[in-house]
Amino acid sequence: MMDLYISSAKTKEGAILSKNAYLYIEVFFKNVIGHKRYFMQLDTGANMSIIYDGKLKLIELNKEQLTSNLCNVNSEEIKIKSVDLAIKLHTNDIFIVRKFYIENDISENEDIINDFEFLNNVVGLVGMDFIKKNLIIDFKHKKIQIDKLFTDHKLHELSKSELFYEHLKLPFIKVFLKSINKDIITLYDSAAGTFDFITNKGIYDIYELEKEKNYNVSRIDRMLKVYSKHIDEELVLNKKSKISYTIKNISTLRDDYLESIFKENNFNGIISNNVFENQLVVIDFENSVFKVFEF
Repeated sequence: MMDLYISSAKTKEGAILSKNAYLYIEVFFKNVIGHKRYFMQLDTGANMSIIYDGKLKLIELNKEQLTSNLCNVNSEEIKIKSVDLAIKLHTNDIFIVRKFYIENDISENEDIINDFEFLNNVVGLVGMDFIKKNLIIDFKHKKIQIDKLFTDHKLHELSKSELFYEHLKLPFIKVFLKSINKDIITLYDSAAGTFDFITNKGIYDIYELEKEKNYNVSRIDRMLKVYSKHIDEELVLNKKSKISYTIKNISTLRDDYLESIFKENNFNGIISNNVFENQLVVIDFENSVFKVFEF
């Protein structure tokens, strides 16, 4: 298994909001000469892998090497640049060629600070188009495994859920919210940062809580204002399971951007890394199953 780098998120005043906010892996590019360390964010909520436009020079690429593509993004057909790169994720791996799309990174405008030691050397993100069979995330030991058979039968399986995906190969799973007695389809998004559970305005407003905070956060190409409330909710991956996961905050956007994404892809929630602290998550696209193990 490869090393997984986990960073916390904190406010500009220094208060820690989440210890498991963002996940990173070290990457190696065949075209780069030298011993620089490069990292990419692991984003289970992205269906394509990205190189940030501002980091092209850092990995010794120029814009003449890019090609133009027509892509469907949130029901809009837009022209986007891409590049095929020979990349590997471990010193012992062989280089594989993957397509990376070029996007701007505007994270410097966020209210929430990413506390990653090598943040200046983060050149993009690895999306689920990079994964062919499965993805294993070990939060306790900070390890990751891609497209390898999971064989550790000593671990205790806490819960599992069927993966629900059609045109988007992303980890959509059905969860049950105990306090409102409701089943919903959610997306496990490892880039959701400090927010335990993000949902639509309808579900968010069911939780009638007085105190609400808001944060400016970036999502690839745009700034978003996220509204958040403190709650104590129990989430279950499978109704037959006796294991539940605690959600400490619920969040939403008060505009049509998130609502349109939910509606277009038939889901109503996003869960983050915070739910699976110190556990091992298996996203098995080959067998359409999502499993959580404890050590």
